[in-house]
Amino acid sequence: MCVRRQRDVLDDDCVTEMSVHYGRSRHEVKELLSEWRYDYFTATYLLLLNKKVKGRPVRLARPRVLMHRQLVSCTQPLHRVSTGCIV
Repeated sequence: MCVRRQRDVLDDDCVTEMSVHYGRSRHEVKELLSEWRYDYFTATYLLLLNKKVKGRPVRLARPRVLMHRQLVSCTQPLHRVSTGCIV
């Protein structure tokens, strides 16, 4: 199903989810989306809107804290090889 909406009307649920996920204010998200750059940010909005139209939850996957910790530990000096990082 193709999602067709007016560009000047943004879905509040999708804007709120993106605001929480990206750690930005709703106002910032609306400003970025209103530019319609057709970039990753706009694509994310359109995919969320499509999910909503299909009756699916309007949610983005939350980043895994463990993955973040592993990434941070991989930036430590080489003597920290025990973290499981490929050196």
